[in-house]
Amino acid sequence: MTADAHGPDAAEPVDVSIICVTYRSRAWVQGAVSSAMAAVAQSGLTGELLVVDNASDDGTADLVSERLPAARLIRNEANVGFGAANNQAFEVARGSAWLLINPDAVLEPDAIGHLLDALEVDPRIAVVGPRIRTAGEDEAESAGMLPGVRS
Repeated sequence: MTADAHGPDAAEPVDVSIICVTYRSRAWVQGAVSSAMAAVAQSGLTGELLVVDNASDDGTADLVSERLPAARLIRNEANVGFGAANNQAFEVARGSAWLLINPDAVLEPDAIGHLLDALEVDPRIAVVGPRIRTAGEDEAESAGMLPGVRS
């Protein structure tokens, strides 16, 4: 594992850490993380971007390093998997909240503000998730099947 040394001061806390694990994601990652950081700014929050690349062979990590200078990039020498890669990001995340996004996700401008507002409504709430839609605006399943006869 290697980390690229750019991005904001690692000692200063932020409101939200955007965490994106990549593997062969060059075609999508810039749009995903750019939309997330725009949503942070739209909400008037401070944020950081953490990208953990799982040894992509398509230039994903190089693209992040070159085009997203605010990102804190962790380059893994092997594909350690989604969970282990997120754990690497959690160890260095400075946000009081963490948002895990897939490299092909695109966030609406007010998404992060709504999610963080939901967390503040009730101190018993520890985790929130957004409504997920496909590119055609249909709702997509997330976190398993939706309740129904089959499930």
